[in-house]
Amino acid sequence: MRADPTLVKNAGATVPKVMNMSPFYAAQAEMNTENINFFNKLFTQENKEIDKAVNDLKSKAKKANLSGGYNTGLAFNSDLNMTMNKLSSKSSNQELYDAENHINFVDNYKKTWAKEYPKLVEIAKNPSAINLEATSPSQMRKLNAVVGDQAVSFTADAKKGEAYHTFRYTTSPVTKIENDKLTQLVPSKSYEYNITADDISGGFVVLKDIELETNARKEINKFIQKKEWNGYGFESSFNGLMKTDNDIANLLTTPLTGSQSIKAEIKSNPTQFLQILNEQKVDLDGNGVLDGEQIAKDPKSLQAILNALTQPGDDNWNSDVSRKFLTSAMGGRVKVLQLEVNPEGGGSFKVGDSYKKNLTDKNQLQVDANKYVPAMVIEDTFNRMKIGKTFKWNNVTYAFDKEKGWYDANQTEKNRKYMDFTGLKTVVNNGGYLNYYKEFQELQMSSANKEEEEVVVDESGKEDEGGGLFESVKNFFNFKPNQGFNFDNNNK
Repeated sequence: MRADPTLVKNAGATVPKVMNMSPFYAAQAEMNTENINFFNKLFTQENKEIDKAVNDLKSKAKKANLSGGYNTGLAFNSDLNMTMNKLSSKSSNQELYDAENHINFVDNYKKTWAKEYPKLVEIAKNPSAINLEATSPSQMRKLNAVVGDQAVSFTADAKKGEAYHTFRYTTSPVTKIENDKLTQLVPSKSYEYNITADDISGGFVVLKDIELETNARKEINKFIQKKEWNGYGFESSFNGLMKTDNDIANLLTTPLTGSQSIKAEIKSNPTQFLQILNEQKVDLDGNGVLDGEQIAKDPKSLQAILNALTQPGDDNWNSDVSRKFLTSAMGGRVKVLQLEVNPEGGGSFKVGDSYKKNLTDKNQLQVDANKYVPAMVIEDTFNRMKIGKTFKWNNVTYAFDKEKGWYDANQTEKNRKYMDFTGLKTVVNNGGYLNYYKEFQELQMSSANKEEEEVVVDESGKEDEGGGLFESVKNFFNFKPNQGFNFDNNNK
């Protein structure tokens, strides 16, 4: 069942229930270390299943009959024979009329099937043309079942204009031989699918699109070369490339700006994925829990949610959500590349480098297109975020509750909306520049048990309530008693 677009669209309108946030941070920390290995194993297993399906497909394609296969044809004929056998010399005119209509309907349906089926066989004969990252396992099973002629029945209703075959696909068991003994690791499993002639006309799978890939690269390069970044222009231009669901899926799973696709990068860096999901309030499976929160609490759900985002054949695919995610993720990538080529067009800094190497002569750091903040404030802010202390940013005071998470302390308790650490980084990085600095990219909460400090420092470098700032400044400039501040080259 596909996700309800209304539910997806309005998911952000509801405030998540208050919960103990400690498991969230623990899960997020695990995700960045041990769980990376888990994800690799998870996707490796899926890749093995896909590879097995591809090998099965090659074998079936060699034996495929372009007319549709014996079992498929037998199912057609069984239906026609059953219709004819119901007739007799005593049949009424209405019964004869209905039977004639049914036979004509099935006969026309057979012609449509016969026309589309050879295209399916051609796809099966060239599996290298299939974009396996954008094709769901269920679609591969359907393709295997039809090309493999694994039809078990045919159902038609001329009055409703409906007809379909039921196909069965059975996976092979996974076994291993150890000490001369055969052990079954994964049992075989059977799947049944009701498939129409319209279904096979779509080919089930997502095919690679070289022309789309070329045009996408042209658009990306065009914006990389611009002297000034134009986010709205890029979004409009890139959206114009996506005419179908398969276009969206292809662009999500094809390397366009480097060696990895967006989907591949998500597999290796789930935290980045969480940040965009949280920003866009996505709930693809419609269970009432935002997908970013769901993955943080249950890392195993990453695979299902990522497949729903990148595979049109997935039951929870939503083209609007995937399109928006793609333009956001790709826009962020291209913006970084544009700034590397034309730093004067977006800010005088080196993308991905330490912020300490990007300070102005006045020891300030650029945080958005028109704003600079003293270095001591940046250091103090990052430290406070890391250990859960109150801080002020963009005229908003953020505080941390050990049980509920981060919140805007200017709001009354009744109106507060709590955020996880990824959400906090998103609002702090509202100008978009902090994410280009190494320290902010790697910033994580090291403890959720520190006592909050009442001292709050704003971007001007002034203290709201005295104390605390000197330690931050002292640490930043390597201050030593009786020696003063050490302004080394990295801090200029």
